[in-house]
Amino acid sequence: MKSQIKFIIFVLFASIVLNIQAQIVPISTHYTVLRDKYNPAFNGLEGGLGVVANYRTQWTELQKAPKTLNLVADIYLPQISSGLGLNIMNDRLGAYNQTAIAIAYNYIQPIKEKFKIGIGIQAGANISKLDGSLLVTPQGDYSTGTNHNDDVLSSNTVKSIAPILDFGVALHHKYFELGVALQNLINYKYEYQGNISNLNTTFGRTLNFTAKGNVELGQNIHLKPAVNFLTDFKNIQTDITLMAGFKYFIDAGINVRGYNKNSFESLSPIIMIAPVKNLQLTYSYDFNLNGLKQVNDGSHEISLSYFLESKNLFKQPKMINHPRFL
Repeated sequence: MKSQIKFIIFVLFASIVLNIQAQIVPISTHYTVLRDKYNPAFNGLEGGLGVVANYRTQWTELQKAPKTLNLVADIYLPQISSGLGLNIMNDRLGAYNQTAIAIAYNYIQPIKEKFKIGIGIQAGANISKLDGSLLVTPQGDYSTGTNHNDDVLSSNTVKSIAPILDFGVALHHKYFELGVALQNLINYKYEYQGNISNLNTTFGRTLNFTAKGNVELGQNIHLKPAVNFLTDFKNIQTDITLMAGFKYFIDAGINVRGYNKNSFESLSPIIMIAPVKNLQLTYSYDFNLNGLKQVNDGSHEISLSYFLESKNLFKQPKMINHPRFL
């Protein structure tokens, strides 16, 4: 099994001799919690200070299976009608490891006191590493060490750095929000130094659309439907989520990923608990429904979120009436 996994990783990176194009936006069942990560126009749009720590381990029991760690933070600055954000991600998949660090700016404009529109941009750098010692090639010789017998693949760890540039627009209301983002605008070419020639990769641009609602069914019960569409302009990844909650203390629901006439990827129960004020814990488990279910035990994901409203961040100064201007 270990050799098979290594060979799969090799195919992903080297099956198209020198140039590879692929989509590399790690998916998340917690896309409603991590919406700032996918769309910079959500930074500060809700008002206040928000911090999310997220960890996802995908396809457990597969060796070198994907593991993703996210740290997302944003703050609303009412003095300049703007939101600022920080996005840090580490994603590991077999021999490949990428770390992305980006900062975001979002201009926020209220519309008729009920709506807010955000126009955001995110920029940063993606540092990626390919560990050649973990790869196996059909023509390689591994009897006394690592020799891929390949001009492109190195047996050492090679690195590449590429810029990040994302743009997004979002609309926020008390009962719903919408967002559209174009990611990887620059589409920079990554270069990994090989034995003789270099391995060049481009990851492609992606378009992300998110919609979420909040329907109150009385004083204590609410529903939160949400959808997320991600496309690289060749294929579409869909997520459909429905959550039901009681007093904003506990929410439970289900996420469906990849349902179409050709595939049904996963079904994911989700639970959200707010044990104390301003703090929320989210957990989900993905049951695979495609061919991968025969070789793995699903995916776990957990998020810890903290949110503090603007009124608690920026307190209004005490007002003293002047006798001439009552």
